[in-house]
Amino acid sequence: MLHLLLGAVIVGFFTWKDAWGNGDVPIHRVSARRANDETRMFYETETEDVGTLPNVSLLLAICVITCLAHLFYYFWGGYDVMTRAGSNPVRYAEYGLSATLMTLVIASFSGVRDVTTLLLLAVATVVMMGLGASIEKVAARGDKPSLPVLSGAWLLFAGVWAAIIYSFVSTVSDAEEAPDWLPAIVFTEMVVFALFGLLSLAYVYKWKVFNNFATVEKGYLVLSFTAKAFLVLLLTSGLATRPEED
Repeated sequence: MLHLLLGAVIVGFFTWKDAWGNGDVPIHRVSARRANDETRMFYETETEDVGTLPNVSLLLAICVITCLAHLFYYFWGGYDVMTRAGSNPVRYAEYGLSATLMTLVIASFSGVRDVTTLLLLAVATVVMMGLGASIEKVAARGDKPSLPVLSGAWLLFAGVWAAIIYSFVSTVSDAEEAPDWLPAIVFTEMVVFALFGLLSLAYVYKWKVFNNFATVEKGYLVLSFTAKAFLVLLLTSGLATRPEED
């Protein structure tokens, strides 16, 4: 299994380099206190560290979740039934976990460090996957999903990535530099994530070969592995050569 190999790369490389902490990103919350200056309104805010996001461990979790989903497909006899029915809700359940973790990893390296924003991005991603499952189920019946559902899914996508891109651009602008692998990850993953949505639309409107759900399912497998492999390999190569802070 290709995702198992990705997990082995993570474990082997970061253990060999003794660099499991290289991907840790501090996260914070906004705390408040009563304002001393009467010209201010009610309170002053500041940030307070609440922990770290262990991104290398999250990368490994992404691979493990995907492997477990594929093992479920292999040992459970219902996969062919779902394929013939034209809908795969198990895939969206897996994406609800793996895509959410991927979003958190990408966002945290892009400069999103506020725990509230990270939670909102996670919830938005899970809801987006839920809408994707609903859209696919309706399309499997030969019907067209309602415009609010389709629009809602794309608005969530736009909101998640607008927050990530804004944070990335402003963070890089402040820092005046970024490792070469970071913009490659951010913008490539955004495009690949968008392709998932476009593949869903192709199935909804039965565009050419995507009228066949088996073809659509293969497309999701290719996109899923591409997105995860690109994220894992680029982050692994970038983080494993980064000096770990004391």
